[in-house]
Amino acid sequence: MLKIYWAGLFLLFSLTSLAQIGGVSGDKLVALNAAPLDIFMLELEPTLTYTRSDGFYNTLGEYQTIADTRRSTQMVFRSALGVSENLEIGAQFDTDFSFYNLSAKYHLLGSEIFNVGIAAGLNGTLGNDLVGPTDLYEQYLVGLILDYSLTENITLNVNFTVQDQKEYNKSDFFFAADLGYYFVPGQMLVAAFTFQNTSNNNLTPSSKWTFYPCYILERQQYAITISGQFDLAGKNIEAENGVSVTITQIMNK
Repeated sequence: MLKIYWAGLFLLFSLTSLAQIGGVSGDKLVALNAAPLDIFMLELEPTLTYTRSDGFYNTLGEYQTIADTRRSTQMVFRSALGVSENLEIGAQFDTDFSFYNLSAKYHLLGSEIFNVGIAAGLNGTLGNDLVGPTDLYEQYLVGLILDYSLTENITLNVNFTVQDQKEYNKSDFFFAADLGYYFVPGQMLVAAFTFQNTSNNNLTPSSKWTFYPCYILERQQYAITISGQFDLAGKNIEAENGVSVTITQIMNK
């Protein structure tokens, strides 16, 4: 298995980006991995995403179409740095500077088969033509990272994340899982799933399940990730489909 790290797509447009721990690295798509980058190893990553929505899930979980189709294109940049044997820091922002993600992860324990880590993040909006000063807010996140190697070529990453904000009465919950399979050396297929349950804002509580199929091509100093997004079910939330392309570059010390 090649020793290279990348973090695919953690966000699809600016406000959704404020719903996960962003910045630090992962080794597949939507879930972080427990191990940090090597000390002083730098990871740089642009992600281009296109999303389309022509419907939403109502309170009963029923899909309903809308008259106008929403289309969105976004470029996001992410960087991460290994600072010690167990610690990594990272940051993420979009080209419109409408949001930012600051984060860190720490490897707690593990072996060649199973690893455990924790992560924390601060997400916020910076303000632009779409996000005004009155919309600025910050979110605080903490998460548990679990990695498991089923075989030499099949691995599973699972994340559990809780999100909060000072003005909120409850906490949001996020689940992410990546199942990766190296079908040939340097090439991986990934089946990724996310679940989000948002209940701590002034809007009606919402939830959504999403599936992300993905192909990853690895090389010594870079990786290319091509992924799709397909919302499967939800309540009180917009339904989306999309595609993303990510290029991750590794810079050694």
